[in-house]
Amino acid sequence: SMDERRQMARAAADSTVEAVQRAATAEQGLQQRTSEMSRERMNHPVDNAATARDSAGPGPRQNTLSYESAEKAKGLAREQQDLADRVNKLQQAAAQLRDQLKRAGALDSSLSRQLREAQQMLHDALTPQLLDEMRKLQSAANQLSADQADQSLANLAELQKQLRQQLEKSAQMLQRAAFEGAMQTLHDEAHDIAKAEDSLPAGTSAHDQQRNLADRSDLLARAVQQLQQKLADHNADAGARNTDEAHTFARASEQSMRQRADAQTAAAEMQRAAAAMQQARDQQVAEWKHELTSEIDRAVQELLQMSRQEARMQQQARAGQASAEQLRGDQSAVDQGVQQTQQRLQAQAQKTTLLSGRAQRAVGEAAQRVAAATKLAADPRDAVRTPSAMGDAADALNRAAAALARDRQRANMASSASGFAEMLQQLQDAAKKQGSINAQAQGLMPMPGQGQMSPEAQATARMLANEERRLARQLDDLSDAAGGDRAAQLSKE
Repeated sequence: SMDERRQMARAAADSTVEAVQRAATAEQGLQQRTSEMSRERMNHPVDNAATARDSAGPGPRQNTLSYESAEKAKGLAREQQDLADRVNKLQQAAAQLRDQLKRAGALDSSLSRQLREAQQMLHDALTPQLLDEMRKLQSAANQLSADQADQSLANLAELQKQLRQQLEKSAQMLQRAAFEGAMQTLHDEAHDIAKAEDSLPAGTSAHDQQRNLADRSDLLARAVQQLQQKLADHNADAGARNTDEAHTFARASEQSMRQRADAQTAAAEMQRAAAAMQQARDQQVAEWKHELTSEIDRAVQELLQMSRQEARMQQQARAGQASAEQLRGDQSAVDQGVQQTQQRLQAQAQKTTLLSGRAQRAVGEAAQRVAAATKLAADPRDAVRTPSAMGDAADALNRAAAALARDRQRANMASSASGFAEMLQQLQDAAKKQGSINAQAQGLMPMPGQGQMSPEAQATARMLANEERRLARQLDDLSDAAGGDRAAQLSKE
């Protein structure tokens, strides 16, 4: 039945989210063990002293990996391969979830795009570089090559960190998609029950149908209550609040059916439950979007304020209007402030593609400039260079604020909380423009024996070249969103 399909879709969504979360946790543990072994190798580079002594001579000394270290490295490589296999299966699980929501009649365009995005992120998480470093580490362990193993361990630890971050972001997006899917399927179920109650015939002949609808209402109310608790646990307040109302209405409808009251009254209560579930989804998506835009607004204001502070400190340092101790204290405060702003933005970036990689890099650069100024301000011997570093920090903070302001404008125009729908539309528009440019360019090439292009053709070629450059800039902007590597490659072409 359709009710069973909806239940299966909700269960599959919960299962997929939990699996991705477990994979992220496992990757974090593996990354820590890889980093620990890498640090141990750096602190004790000579793994086999006897071999090192034997190899001493006119040629370069070879550092051979011990059997114990080689086995440990092989174990790390095997664990990473197992996790890579799990991530591949998670891609399939995300695809299957889309199919189940489609069979349940709940896969609208927004949900479909979110799940495609999560599936693509899982695919992109397994980079060729990660797989290559796994093979290199395995090869180094087999050959007992300590130098190669040291390099592979360091590289692998960094790539594992990136994979963990990608898995965590995928889990966040899948969780939101699971919540939206659950709210939609429960809305549809409540609507179907209300329709059935409204169609009940009068008299004793409807008693069995009333009992059946009461049982369905009970199952619905239980599912709604469970969802309400999950939403509350994840601080999804708008969804939790409306879902709680839906639970009350569903229970009222169930009681009407059990007491064999007026079916129209029961249908009206259940229809209110359906409306509350629709409100739960709509308002929760709006709340998620507002959460992002509010955080961007706060970050922009903070960055601009810190930029003004840096400029003021630069003037004071040049004019000798502040003591070295005061400048150190003020500079340290700005350093702490930009780090806090960066951390909050990183948390938001785990949940949406509307916060671009370009803006995150600009904030990261600003943090580096501020840190450099802080380091110089702490050393009296660098007093001459400190004002210039503070000026650089002020400029970098302004650039970061400007980049975030562009993201804020894009988020304000977006129709979804993730931003993926808008990115897909822009990529489709860009593809159409590229096709048009290609078609016009083919008509400009002179036929063999015709010599050079005519002046009119040359003018058209220049126009197409300008269009191509504008398209490249557009693709470069899109490269900061989800799937950005593919857009960046198109931009380079």
